[in-house]
Amino acid sequence: MLRKLKGRSSTPSKILFLGDYVDRGNYGPEVAAYLFCLKLKTPDDIFLLRGNHESRDMAESFNFRDQVLMLYDQQVFDEFMETFDQLPISGVVNGLYLAMHGGISHRLTSLEAINEIERRMEPPDDTLLADLLWADPVKDKLASKTTYQDNNERGISVYFGRAPLKALLKKDRLRAIVRAHQQKRTGYKFHTWDGPNEFPPCITVFSAPNYCASDNEAAVMISDGDRVDVRTFTERQDKPFVLPERADAFSVFQPRLQSLVLDAIYHILKL
Repeated sequence: MLRKLKGRSSTPSKILFLGDYVDRGNYGPEVAAYLFCLKLKTPDDIFLLRGNHESRDMAESFNFRDQVLMLYDQQVFDEFMETFDQLPISGVVNGLYLAMHGGISHRLTSLEAINEIERRMEPPDDTLLADLLWADPVKDKLASKTTYQDNNERGISVYFGRAPLKALLKKDRLRAIVRAHQQKRTGYKFHTWDGPNEFPPCITVFSAPNYCASDNEAAVMISDGDRVDVRTFTERQDKPFVLPERADAFSVFQPRLQSLVLDAIYHILKL
């Protein structure tokens, strides 16, 4: 993704990541550490929002905790979690776009409501904090008929429709929300709930190519003033060979090597 941005004629001065840096991949600790290093190197240019996977519950349900314990120990895992607790959960880009990982809910009455959230914790269910990390837009055909409905697919938060989103955007003089959270085959989706000729009030951007070996494209959104450009990219090269459970090569191949050596000695003694 960063290589894609570097391919532009002028590199954007600021980069906003939308969360979900860990789980469902082989290099969660390395990815998170690399992003932290980018933030430390250029703190005014790199911004990391929190995703629903930056939590203890998800890290233990998927593979991030196991990866950290395999490489380090419980203390390092706890430090990762405490760092994730500090990540912001939303941001405004160029005064036009409200960015978050998930979406909106009836609890989001204004931008000020986001500033009032106590975010430095494990996200509780049925809170605005959880909604910003978990909510999804409804399917396009239901957008004009739906305000909010339970998000049964996730088992948490809500689906949101056109009317409450447009009301929020109008109240805070915003153009659209930009969120991630859902894989898209082409890497992004413009939720054109106002018709194909109008700017979409909701934009989904998914920046992980070949997610879970599904062969999807990925995308980045570039905002330059009121102009928006979406770039897609793929990652088709072979993935590096990963030893099972990150074991070292000696422990993995020792039994086979030992067997070969014993066979060789046996045949030598038979001569």
